[in-house]
Amino acid sequence: MLAGRNVPKTFWPEAVKWATYVMNRSPTLSVKNMTPEEAWSGNKPTVHHFRVFGCLAFAHIPDAQRTKLDDKSIKCILLGVSDESKAYKLCDPKKQKIIVSRDVIFEEKKVTVETSDDDDESDSDMSEPLNPIQNPSDSDNENQASTSLAPRNRRPPAGLSDYVLGSELDNEEELHNLAIYTPAEDPKTYEEAAKLDIWKNAMDQEMESIKNNDT
Repeated sequence: MLAGRNVPKTFWPEAVKWATYVMNRSPTLSVKNMTPEEAWSGNKPTVHHFRVFGCLAFAHIPDAQRTKLDDKSIKCILLGVSDESKAYKLCDPKKQKIIVSRDVIFEEKKVTVETSDDDDESDSDMSEPLNPIQNPSDSDNENQASTSLAPRNRRPPAGLSDYVLGSELDNEEELHNLAIYTPAEDPKTYEEAAKLDIWKNAMDQEMESIKNNDT
């Protein structure tokens, strides 16, 4: 009942209630020569007001509630009959509210949800791309150009701020230091180390440091 008429699933209680309402007023094998409603109440029910559940319905708007330019009816969905009065229970899908009305015109062969001309126009407008299509190669080039970063300046770590990097030495000084600090072979004895100025200076500095620290 719901799927056949595109009725929202939230109205399943109304669908069950309407099906029960119709079955109680229809012939059945459980009760001979009468309907369950007649067997219960003693009154023979009428069925001329039966309509297809979920069909398209147009509820009339009273003149006092509209102007001359307003619509004369509201497009609704049939949900059954009202419990309070002899009227139909309808749903206004646009305003999402329940309407009870006696003055209703039905179109039982039409489904409740239809595609309007406005929807078709909106779909055609949406089918057009909002932005021009770019070739993959062009977009890749633009992405590479936009994401390219300026060269970074290398900075020494904070802990090495007191040291001079090799890149800051000129070529002559760098070669001189390399010649001093890279002897052919390290001395193995005190006598060999004392013959080299670099080792002698290092030992003198160490002795001076020990003397100053009283160690």
